[in-house]
Amino acid sequence: TCNFCFDVFTWECWGALTSGAALAVVTKEALVDTPLLASTLRAHDVTTMWLTAPLFNHHVSEAPDLVAGMKTVMYGGDAVERSVADALLAGPYAPENLVNGYGPTEAAVFATCYVVDPAGPQITSMPIGRPIANTEALVMDRFGGLAPVGVPGELWIGGPGVARGYWNRPELTEERFVPHPFAQETEEPGARVYRTGDLVRWLPDGNIEFLGRIDQQVKLRGLRIELGEIESALAAHEDVANVTVVVREDTPGEKHLVGYCVPVVGRVLTVAALRARLRESLPDYMVPNWFVFLDALPLTPNGKVDRRALPAPDGAGQAADSEYTAPRNETEQVIADIWRDVLGLDRVGVDDDFFLLGGHSLHAVRMVSRVAKRLNVELTVRDMFNAPTVALLADALTHGDGGVAVPLLPRQDGSTV
Repeated sequence: TCNFCFDVFTWECWGALTSGAALAVVTKEALVDTPLLASTLRAHDVTTMWLTAPLFNHHVSEAPDLVAGMKTVMYGGDAVERSVADALLAGPYAPENLVNGYGPTEAAVFATCYVVDPAGPQITSMPIGRPIANTEALVMDRFGGLAPVGVPGELWIGGPGVARGYWNRPELTEERFVPHPFAQETEEPGARVYRTGDLVRWLPDGNIEFLGRIDQQVKLRGLRIELGEIESALAAHEDVANVTVVVREDTPGEKHLVGYCVPVVGRVLTVAALRARLRESLPDYMVPNWFVFLDALPLTPNGKVDRRALPAPDGAGQAADSEYTAPRNETEQVIADIWRDVLGLDRVGVDDDFFLLGGHSLHAVRMVSRVAKRLNVELTVRDMFNAPTVALLADALTHGDGGVAVPLLPRQDGSTV
């Protein structure tokens, strides 16, 4: 379920082929469409599957029977909602093994794994488990010593799966790939370990709990993001006097990038202009979902940005600065209501762009599923990208060739809106 550019594809591909199994290749459309993915998995009689944590959260919540009869289901790349995993294992469609896999690209895909056990550690998050074969996990304190059980420290990974370094980046390689602190004891002269930058701790039962990052790097929907890089891009805007970027989770399970900007005196900032500027130098997944404009950033007594005092974004002001036009018919009202609920907004106008409102691909998956059920049509995420406003999508759903009122993609049973 990974594209060819994702490091986990190497595990999916060679893990299947070197063990004599068949490798099922699914389309991108099937990956994000729950009913289509379910039918594809059954058609290929899939017994082992890996999903990113956000896709696991979505698909299993939408259709737990998606994994019915499977031997092993693995997920990773981000934190999974523990309630989703626990509910799956407690239900009738639980796979034989549900595995939480952790590992940076620098450590050859997976470094630790945890076979999810409802009777396991009773902590809020899901443990990332124990080191896999030929892999070593060290939890180091800030003084370069081993951290005791229960004490947070940085995770260092050793073993033959660790990369040699970064291509043409010797300074970063030297910073991240350091000499093994116990090389003499391991009888491996010259051995190196990778400093992940992840904050973890050992649990009493020998599993590892992931706590967060020790730097400004975050993971959002399985993608690494350097907040400082986004801040630098925003600070380069001539109308921005001060800026900070954070990840907020005001709704459990819904993480968003939020950019807080202080405009230059006498200048006016707009959401649309900032997004357009950022897309010139950053990929879409690094463009903040929300922007908040402040007269000044809140500071701690020490003069640092007080991130806890930053206000929550106001959804009503995120509509790409467009004028509000209320839904004009029942179809537009249904779509607008669903968008408002999925995106957590106060209102959605017919000309508002789903993606400029802060929507992303996983939001689109949820929206497509709900619109399809409510209006009794078959809809894909691609349709959403082709018609990203309420008005465009409603028009596509209600008007075919010659203005005939039929669904964009009628269901196989011939039903229409």
